[in-house]
Amino acid sequence: MASAVAEPRPRSVSRSTCRPLITGLAMLSSDLVAIALAWSVAVAGYVATGAKLALSDCFGVAALAILLPAIFANCGFYPGAGIGPVDELRGVIRFTTAAYVSLVLLLFLLQAAPYPRIILIVAWLLTMVFVLAGRNLVRRAAGSLPWWGCPAVLLGAGPGSSAVLRVLRNDPGIGIRVHVAVDERGSDESFEDLPFVVGLNNIPGLVHQTRIKHAIIAGPVSSFSVAELIRAYGRYFPRLIVCPEIRMPRSLRAEGSSLGGLLVLGVRERLLAHPSRLEKRIIDIILSSVLLALLSPAFILIACAVMITSEGPVFYGHRRIGRDGRAFKMWKFRTMVANADKVLEMHLEQDERLRTEWERDHKLRRDPRVTPVGSFLRKCSLDELPQIWNVLRGDMSLVGPRPIVSAEISRYGTEFDVFLRVLPGLTGLWQVSGRNDTTYQERVELDSYYANNWSPWLDLYILSRTLRAVVSGRGAC
Repeated sequence: MASAVAEPRPRSVSRSTCRPLITGLAMLSSDLVAIALAWSVAVAGYVATGAKLALSDCFGVAALAILLPAIFANCGFYPGAGIGPVDELRGVIRFTTAAYVSLVLLLFLLQAAPYPRIILIVAWLLTMVFVLAGRNLVRRAAGSLPWWGCPAVLLGAGPGSSAVLRVLRNDPGIGIRVHVAVDERGSDESFEDLPFVVGLNNIPGLVHQTRIKHAIIAGPVSSFSVAELIRAYGRYFPRLIVCPEIRMPRSLRAEGSSLGGLLVLGVRERLLAHPSRLEKRIIDIILSSVLLALLSPAFILIACAVMITSEGPVFYGHRRIGRDGRAFKMWKFRTMVANADKVLEMHLEQDERLRTEWERDHKLRRDPRVTPVGSFLRKCSLDELPQIWNVLRGDMSLVGPRPIVSAEISRYGTEFDVFLRVLPGLTGLWQVSGRNDTTYQERVELDSYYANNWSPWLDLYILSRTLRAVVSGRGAC
């Protein structure tokens, strides 16, 4: 491909402050601490029962401290830039399990004394938990520091490039920091506050000058196609991230593959497939049954508190729209006064600010209908516990889009068809992404994202974050 003729810029671009090596070492240190901590807890618990372990039993943790980082490194977990939380969750579970299986095989081949199975099981489970928690803490602590992440070149200066840049800046934990933008046309000294270089023929010199190894292509750059850019300049970047301008639903689950030598994009609607629905339903039945049994004492205490402090029934059922448009009654502990609808109408007539908030969000941040006990239940999300019964019945799922009422259908627009494909959930992406801090349109987009990208790993990720959101009370009513 012949590059357009452009004069080299007289102004040089300084090197990025990002240090991928330090970022990778921070992640590696976190993983090693997690492994050591997991084994320490497992061994301490075993010894606390009166059992004894020899010093040679430390071989297991030493071997794992080599096996697991080696697997992580081979799969791109160091420095770990550009790995999404769901992909990281899936990878940590799979790779940690593979490392422990390898450890067991190694012990067998070396004819070493077998470890107590309880130590291996506890250490395996704790390693996954501690590794994920440690990596999250490192990202939160170091995400805003100048050395964090990997620098990248942004090829293109159009609307697509601006959108990609906003995503990376809003979530520094991703670990990819765009340092400079390059395009064939332009006269400004900067693009979105970035240094801007005119002329793709400057890329070799730019890479030599800045030592940047990542590049992002956000759609066609000027008159050149993505294929031409990869063919001409891909050799300068060990990692090339392509964000094609394809009009598709939000992050629709797609996989690249080869079809007769052609690069094709395969799209799977997993929640429309019967095996996936059956898998999700089995998980819902098992977990909801266990939760109902474990939480039965809490149900009794909450029911007594609701009855003693206010008049009216203990439970409140509200009609919501379910999968395929079927209506169902969603149950909650009653948190409002009697005749709540009349009370709401009276307050909306008297307070214009409340009416505006209600029309905008279909919720009130400070709802005058809520009782004192109800306020506490809402803050801790305890009022939603009866929905576990809805999950067991099959009206809802543990994870899914937010259940809506008929009045909200118009707000979903073309996304309502996506909403109807899946069961609404007791928790979902919007609950762990800000809850009341998100706008209504953002809730719709999050629901659409979930329906289009469902996987067991996404459900596990949402469930793991739900507890933290509830405990912190973030965005609660």
